[in-house]
Amino acid sequence: MSYSFELHPDPMMRESNRLLDAVEQSKAEHDGHHGALESAVSQMWGQSKGALESAHTALTDQKRALHHQLTEHGIGMQEFTGQVVAMDDLNADQYGRGR
Repeated sequence: MSYSFELHPDPMMRESNRLLDAVEQSKAEHDGHHGALESAVSQMWGQSKGALESAHTALTDQKRALHHQLTEHGIGMQEFTGQVVAMDDLNADQYGRGR
């Protein structure tokens, strides 16, 4: 039994662009939050300061990893779409020549 696979490149590219735009927006928003947290650290002392510094470091690392993974996913979507379109064009050319 054979199944067909259909990919519409325009919606796929639109969604990947939306994802990449959302990552950029998230980076900007996170930078604002982390800036506020970082300025709060300087006003703390003792154990509170150490705990807040640790939390800030952990959140910064998590943010960086999340944004990297999402960016890679968006780029992967675009690359996959390009490969499918190229394959489709190649197959169309071969069928057009009677192969």
